[in-house]
Amino acid sequence: MPPEIIQYIEEGRNPDIYTREFVELAQARNQQLKGKSEAYKMFRDVLARDISGAVPELEGEVEAVVRATEGSDGRV
Repeated sequence: MPPEIIQYIEEGRNPDIYTREFVELAQARNQQLKGKSEAYKMFRDVLARDISGAVPELEGEVEAVVRATEGSDGRV
């Protein structure tokens, strides 16, 4: 059992409150991380498109990188 729950009980507080707060914080953090992940994917796609446009001979390598990093359709 986490020491925080024991402390809640010793202070006469309801341990369910700790659990609820913990879950709410985890959900908020997951939302933040999802937003960052989506932003990085968008940046990857824009960067890949720009690199392929500027240096066409790298298009194959750029497409491979996009596919390797879970690109939606592998196209630039």
